[in-house]
Amino acid sequence: MGAIVVCLDSLRDFVESGRYYKFGLNTKQLGFLRDKIKAHQSKVGARRMEWAEQGVVGIFEGYRIFEDDMEGLKVFLSEIGLLPILCEVEWSVLSQEEQEQMKQWMVFQPTLVRFTANKDQKCDNDMLHEYEDKVSKLEITKLVDLWLSKKMENDLLVEQWKTIKHSLNKQLPAPNTYHFDFGTVSCSNSDPLVSGVNLYKQLGKDIVMKYGQVDMSRLPAYMARGFISKCDLKKFRKVIDIRLKYTLMQIVAEQRRREYYQKHIGKLLMQPLN
Repeated sequence: MGAIVVCLDSLRDFVESGRYYKFGLNTKQLGFLRDKIKAHQSKVGARRMEWAEQGVVGIFEGYRIFEDDMEGLKVFLSEIGLLPILCEVEWSVLSQEEQEQMKQWMVFQPTLVRFTANKDQKCDNDMLHEYEDKVSKLEITKLVDLWLSKKMENDLLVEQWKTIKHSLNKQLPAPNTYHFDFGTVSCSNSDPLVSGVNLYKQLGKDIVMKYGQVDMSRLPAYMARGFISKCDLKKFRKVIDIRLKYTLMQIVAEQRRREYYQKHIGKLLMQPLN
């Protein structure tokens, strides 16, 4: 009980100190500043634009939208013996009889926690519009300066909020609702999952084919080891659109991202296959 009181007190302090309100306001202001900087860079026609003095870079990157033939992919993975390994199944899609048979193998998921603030804790639109009118007149370097200082301030608030949310997820029992003078915390149970391997062992291949959802994030590890090739996957993925994404970040973050990608293949090769 003491741990619950501590995490709820942390939430109260975050809200009543004004940090929750500041967090919401900053997030919207950051979005506005980013859009103004993006519009400037788009007008200039630069794919990559760097503001060295502020240590900030803006990048336009193309990304593909795929249409996946999931049924075809499942048949292919089944033929090479990987379907049960790469599948998970949502508890809710199983029949009552199937759930009863799989009870001892279900994997529980974290509690879902949602905080709804009272109206006085939500962003004041008039204040936001006043801010937008004021900064719209600034030159691009001033906009970048503002974005950077506001981002650094907001990064601290994001980390604090993540810590509080993690504590709430870990400590609060579900289902339950907590009412406070500053807002409401609602806790609900998440549906458990069942691994494709356990489902295959207990109920057979047809059930996995029927209910299994391929975890696409796990495919690269098997591709890195040579179990699956890019050509194999191309048969089940069709590019239906190419869109443009804009990223505004600190240059050090861009460097970290580049280093992460360079190390990623090595990690995939070391990742246990299960």
